[in-house]
Amino acid sequence: CEFSEHYELERFPFDRQDLQMDVRQDAPGFWGARETGFDLSIFSVQFHRNALLLPEWLSYEPIVKRNIASPHKATVVQLQVVRAPHFYLTSIIGVLIMLSSLSFVVFQMPVEPLDSRLNVILTLLLTEIAFKFIIAESIPKVGYSTLMDAFVVTNLVFLAMMVVIVTFAYRLRDMCAYQEECSAEVNAAGTCTIEPPGGLTELGCAWGLEPNMFSGCFGL
Repeated sequence: CEFSEHYELERFPFDRQDLQMDVRQDAPGFWGARETGFDLSIFSVQFHRNALLLPEWLSYEPIVKRNIASPHKATVVQLQVVRAPHFYLTSIIGVLIMLSSLSFVVFQMPVEPLDSRLNVILTLLLTEIAFKFIIAESIPKVGYSTLMDAFVVTNLVFLAMMVVIVTFAYRLRDMCAYQEECSAEVNAAGTCTIEPPGGLTELGCAWGLEPNMFSGCFGL
């Protein structure tokens, strides 16, 4: 006979699969009380050689235990296999971590021009999106999100947030420059007539910021 069970892949690629078999004999002519009838016992579980040579799975010692409700005529056999995640750690997770980590180099680049920083992050973002389609064949297609799916999406969201941070840092630098110019004119003429760069007034209002808040601005 053949037994089958659906994979539970919520924790893929760190998932463990359990195949549980309930062995029972309920023939009334042979099974009675433990003292007068037979006692069903399983002494060994043998694996086919091919089952032990699966490259992606590690087989563990089977668990054999009696059924609590009918201990003398029912036995439970539980087979456990654990996925070996080395391939996914090195070929997928490691590559995505490396690509996302490369985005930190933008903080060592000049704030201006903005497009230089954005080009680096957007290139990494597009690379990860293309990589996601490449690895699609290596990831199970199921109707729910796995741990691997969550990790891939988290990396994409991280790079998207880096775009927002770099853009905001650029606009904040403009606000700091405006504050310095305005302070210099106030010292000379007693008033500031310099118009803030386009968008900075709206940006400050949106974030609850005022130009005089950045008198001690630092390079971002």
